[in-house]
Amino acid sequence: MGLTKFVSHHHDDGDNKSPNILVNGMGRFSKDEEKTDTPLASFNITQGYRYRFRLISNSILNCPIQMSIDNHTMKVLASDGYPIVPIEVDAITIAAGERYDFVINANQTPDNYWIRFHGLIDCAPLKAHQVAILHYEMADFDEPEGLVNYENCYVDGKVLNPVNVAPGTEDDITVAELNSTSKADENWNKEPDVKIWLAYDFYEVNNLHFHDPEHYPIFLVPHRRKLFTPQLNRISLKMPPVPPLSQPSDVPYERFCNTTTVGDCKNEFCECIYVEHVPLGSLVEMIIIDEGNTFDATHPFHLHGSAFRVLAMERLGNVTTLDDVLALDAAGKIERKFSAAPIKDTVSVPDGGYAVVRFIADNPGYWLFHCHLSFHVEVGMGLIFKVGEQEDFPPVPRNFPTCGPWLLNREDADLPPRSTSAIVFEEETTTSVSSNNNESNVVDLNINVLDLVQELSNKFKSSAVATAPTILVFSVVLFLSF
Repeated sequence: MGLTKFVSHHHDDGDNKSPNILVNGMGRFSKDEEKTDTPLASFNITQGYRYRFRLISNSILNCPIQMSIDNHTMKVLASDGYPIVPIEVDAITIAAGERYDFVINANQTPDNYWIRFHGLIDCAPLKAHQVAILHYEMADFDEPEGLVNYENCYVDGKVLNPVNVAPGTEDDITVAELNSTSKADENWNKEPDVKIWLAYDFYEVNNLHFHDPEHYPIFLVPHRRKLFTPQLNRISLKMPPVPPLSQPSDVPYERFCNTTTVGDCKNEFCECIYVEHVPLGSLVEMIIIDEGNTFDATHPFHLHGSAFRVLAMERLGNVTTLDDVLALDAAGKIERKFSAAPIKDTVSVPDGGYAVVRFIADNPGYWLFHCHLSFHVEVGMGLIFKVGEQEDFPPVPRNFPTCGPWLLNREDADLPPRSTSAIVFEEETTTSVSSNNNESNVVDLNINVLDLVQELSNKFKSSAVATAPTILVFSVVLFLSF
């Protein structure tokens, strides 16, 4: 389902909108007067007790979900697994990758109560919503009364983590306004060792995976046909071909990049292995900026390997720029909260605003920082932190599996060596990738592969056996030719 929607959205007229929400894999769906009667998720409680719930969103789309429980408030105790000073709310908005722990007090008349889920942003066009049941012991197993629809699954009141809202509003509580129960080390207050500015948006650039500058330029196609590319600092992350932690000798370090090594990414599509190298033990500050020009969206950014403290958050308007936020910071107008700043590993930045986070880089290795929306990270909305040096990394276990391209050579195929005048297959495949004269090299490669296939066919008498290596060889050629 996810792959189908991705291909349809990026290469055709399909959309990335979700029609439904599931709760613990359960739920109902209505469309064009057709209604499913499948079971709903149900949670059994006993009057007089308190119950701790752990709310997790494994959403892959830009679909924050507001959750509420009829006749009950929720006392939130933790965010992303890190404890906070408890806060009581009427609803929680959870973005992809986030987690919240909350407690409810079972102090209502024993009955059945709706737990409501209301989809926002990309879940709004198709009115995606869902319900579950809070069932009190001694109550009948009837469903709660009342009509359930998209509109009444949204509730007013005190909402935690609202979408695209700045701190300071009366009823809404942003994550930056939460307070951690863990006292921050005094080192958090000092000037950071590394300061990284990350501005992002959807950019109108000829992403070579979707727009050929000569035959299908983004500036000449209708708006509905344009694929706006989500990027950090106008760079698309290309994943390394091998795991850099376990195969350091195979890593193409020359393909690493950052904002100091790329060219004119505003006018040209920049795609590379985007790496920010930070010293082990350093205090790192990230100022994450949603410029907000193309769509009114929200991006939940997730950091692997560490958690950060959220020091500041603001929405400056519908749009902003990196220069705007740089000017604010230079003027001392970004107030950072050092006392009891909440600890998280996922944060949604307000559209047209910014968030300031800090973490101590004490976990050596390569760690991904990325938008948690699959349609965005899959096309490069992220970067890799390299924390420390190679000697700081844990040793690779003996006989640890390796990854990389599989290329059939003559020795592996148990074939006699070619004459010295012939070009070796392995060398030629390498040349066809790196040479600028791709056309002639690819032709030579195909000829040699055909020779190799012919020799394999002669070697194996059974056509059934010979079929498998033939398919494998041609799959390699197709990959290299592109």
